[in-house]
Amino acid sequence: MLFFAADLSGQWLDGYCYRKRIAIDPTKISGTADHSNFPVLINIASDNDLRDETNGGYVNNSDGWDLVFTSSDGETQLDHDAEHYDETTGEYIAWVEVPTLDFNDSTIIFLYFGKDSPPSDPSTSDTWSNGFVSVYHLHDDYLDAAGSNNGTASGNTDIAGKIGDGESFDNNADYISIGTTGWSLGSGTIEAWANTNGDAGADQDLCGTLTTTLAGTAHTYQASSEHAGSTTQWTYVSGPDATPVFSDDTSPTSDVTVTLYGTYVFRWTETNGTCTTTDD
Repeated sequence: MLFFAADLSGQWLDGYCYRKRIAIDPTKISGTADHSNFPVLINIASDNDLRDETNGGYVNNSDGWDLVFTSSDGETQLDHDAEHYDETTGEYIAWVEVPTLDFNDSTIIFLYFGKDSPPSDPSTSDTWSNGFVSVYHLHDDYLDAAGSNNGTASGNTDIAGKIGDGESFDNNADYISIGTTGWSLGSGTIEAWANTNGDAGADQDLCGTLTTTLAGTAHTYQASSEHAGSTTQWTYVSGPDATPVFSDDTSPTSDVTVTLYGTYVFRWTETNGTCTTTDD
């Protein structure tokens, strides 16, 4: 969690008129030891101060190039990768490589802005120097923020994401093709933020039976230990018998038994953290 406050004390980065103090909440940091050179997400939904000057704010450059970060000393500039800036609202999304991210005490950094005529875009791939080979924000493009493995899309479309924009894949040959320069063929980690759609399966036409096996699909993240809080469930939506019996209402292929013939609708729901998706 990030807290912002005006700050007028201490050392100051040369040439900048304004800054905000950012305290990173240690209760949001995992582990029992400090993290080194860790890219921290700074996600500011809107801030009047961070609008550009033509929109009543204090940022000089309409692309946000005079937004930079320093360590707690107020002078040591930190590498950052700006993902998105909206000059009309002050929305700003950036990843900042913090040299030491404290697990049990607040980590302080500063966001500076308001410098006349910044020379160039300060974003740098060095933000991802701590073992990252490729990073894709999927914010209107498929560029590799960490390296040279830029991607090419096939079929997928832009969509609002958890952080900035994302991509929508319709499970019909949609994909992003990327290079593998610098990748290890022996070991490595691939991570993505994904919100899958619940799938209750195809409609079924049945005759002479009051029991059937449902044909839902459980997505693979449900079995991951990292998502131990994820849940799945079948529920009754409509039909003559309002109290159907599921053999296992958490299984996508549960049997369901009713006492009356007719047309029924059952709902398959998957919940993963704050994300919930359903299909009837």
